[in-house]
Amino acid sequence: MNTNVQTPNALMPMDGFSDIDPTSSPLRGPGVKFTDGKYYAFGNEIDVKGKTYAVIDLKRGWQKLQKDCPPEYLMRELGKPMPQQPAVPKEEWPLNLNGQPEHPWKSTHYLVLLNVDTGEVSTFWSSTVGGRVAVGALKDQVDFMRQHRPDAIPIIALESVPMPTQYGGKTTPRPHFKICGWRSSAANQQLLADKTALVELETPSLAEQLDDEIPDFGAEAPKKKRSK
Repeated sequence: MNTNVQTPNALMPMDGFSDIDPTSSPLRGPGVKFTDGKYYAFGNEIDVKGKTYAVIDLKRGWQKLQKDCPPEYLMRELGKPMPQQPAVPKEEWPLNLNGQPEHPWKSTHYLVLLNVDTGEVSTFWSSTVGGRVAVGALKDQVDFMRQHRPDAIPIIALESVPMPTQYGGKTTPRPHFKICGWRSSAANQQLLADKTALVELETPSLAEQLDDEIPDFGAEAPKKKRSK
């Protein structure tokens, strides 16, 4: 068994900032949304084909959007539990697209993205089931990679995949963050100032991933002695 265990780096890429007001906007740069298989910013479709992004932060919190009112936020602080959903009397809930009352505060995920070619910063955000599935899948990959590369930052492409619905086997598009590679950086602030600070990471070997030595099955196996 491999006993060479790496000590986690104290400076992790998805760090957040402890002095941020949890009610302030988590968006950095333009907000990016996913609708009907496409990505939009300021209501205009974004051409994401051939573009890749470093995911330099992951945030989660409650977001309240109301017509003719500025957005409101209650964000989870790093290292602390998700705060309770703000209380709103049911008679004050707005109607959703199906005409049903719905709580105005939505659990929302935010991914801060750095375009690796231009250095432009934007924030993907979603309060949908599909968005939660996509972010959860990405987080699982990052958690696994950081067991071997503690300062790993995923490089992703923004894609769309079908997601099954509960209506007779039908599907609906959901966002998908295809991992195109991994990078390492000494500090997030350096990333924002100089995109060349992204250093390519070597993918962990199978032995590292399994935390064990892998025998070479290509080598000739030792011959057994015949019993007399």
